Amino acid sequence: MTRRRARTSLLPSRIPVVERKAGRQDGVLFAAADCQGRPAAFTLQAGATGYRELVGPRLAELFKAYATDAAARRGCTEPTLPG
Repeated sequence: MTRRRARTSLLPSRIPVVERKAGRQDGVLFAAADCQGRPAAFTLQAGATGYRELVGPRLAELFKAYATDAAARRGCTEPTLPG
């Protein structure tokens, strides 16, 4: 079985995603994990019209579920999530 390598998401340059750090800025949430000794970032942006209003109150919960699942499927450590 071939494992896919985790990759850092491409974000607008104004979002400072720092390796092995988690945070949130301008509607973008980012988490960090270690995947086979390499840093990885998982991101979620709720910017689509109406989407932020729809999931707004549960965005942190949704992101935690996504980042935790994505890290587990890629064989990464448990992600560090934004506080």
